[in-house]
Amino acid sequence: MARDKEWWRSLKSALVPLVEADAKRSVGVLSEIEASTVPLYSPKNLVGVPEVIATGVLLAIRECVFLLTAAHAIEQFNGYPVLLTIDDRFVPAYGESYRTKLPQSGTHVHDPLDAAVLRIDGDARDKLLPACLALEDLHPTFRPYDIRYCVAGYPRRTTRREGRALIHDLQAMALAGQPIGAYEKLGLSPTLYIVMEFGKRLITRHGFAKAPSIRGMSGGGVWIVPALQNSPLRRKLAGIFIETRKNRSVAVGTSISVHLSLILAYHPELEETIKKAEASHEFEEWLMQKGDARSPSKDRIPPEFRSFF
Repeated sequence: MARDKEWWRSLKSALVPLVEADAKRSVGVLSEIEASTVPLYSPKNLVGVPEVIATGVLLAIRECVFLLTAAHAIEQFNGYPVLLTIDDRFVPAYGESYRTKLPQSGTHVHDPLDAAVLRIDGDARDKLLPACLALEDLHPTFRPYDIRYCVAGYPRRTTRREGRALIHDLQAMALAGQPIGAYEKLGLSPTLYIVMEFGKRLITRHGFAKAPSIRGMSGGGVWIVPALQNSPLRRKLAGIFIETRKNRSVAVGTSISVHLSLILAYHPELEETIKKAEASHEFEEWLMQKGDARSPSKDRIPPEFRSFF
C-alpha cells in the first residue's frame, strides 16, 4: 500500500507540470471565448448580487442573432424572459425559443439531447451582434473522441459587484475527450454528443485552480482549442455543455450540429447560408493528426513512467 501511494505521488508530480503548461497556454484564448459567452439571469434572482442561472453562446447568421444553450437551462426561467447584461444593465432577451423534443417525463432534465436556441430580437440583438460567433467559428465534428476540449461558462456564484458594476469571471475547464469505447458504454452517439473526462482542475485568469461547482455552466461552450497543443489554429465551438455524470466521472456536451438543426427547422431561409459555411479542412486535418490527443507526449514524461502512456 505504501509503495502504491508513493508511485501515485511520483506519477502525479510528473503529470502536473504538463497540465499546468496546458492551462497557461489556454489563458491566452479565454478573452476570445469570453466575448461570445454570456451569463443568463432570471428576473427572480436580482436581489443583492444576482446569481447566474445558466450560460449561453452567441451566434450570428446573416441578420439573425441566436443564443445557444441547454434546454433544461431555459426551462428554469418558467416563462420569465432571459436577462443578459449589456453595458452594465440587465436587458431582457425577447424572441422565440426552440428546443429539442420533451421526453415523456415532461421536463428537459430527462431530455438526452437537451439543446435549446433562443433567437434574440429588438435592441438587444443590435447590441450583441459584434460579440457573436460566425458560422466559420463552429466545427461540428463527427469524430469527437480523443481530443482535448475547453468547457467555458459562468458558475452560479462567480458574479460579484465592484461599485455599481457587475463583474463576471469566466471559468474554463480543460477536459480530455474520451475514447470511442466510453460512448459505447454510455449509449451515446459520437455524431450527437461529446464525452469528456471530468477533472477537478480548471483554467482561470490567475492560472490553475480547483474546479468549482458546475451549476450555472450548463449551456456553456465546448471548444476545441488548438493552443492547448501548441497549434496556431483558431479555437472552434464544437458543442454545448449539458451535464456531468458523477458515477462515470464524465462531462457531456451536445454537438453543435444539433443546435444548427434546430435553427434550420425554424428558419429554413437560412439553409443555403449554413450549407455554404464549409468546415475548415486545415482544422479537420489537424484533428485527424492528433488521433489520440489526450495522451501526453512520451518524450516529456520521465522514462520510468512512459510504459503507462
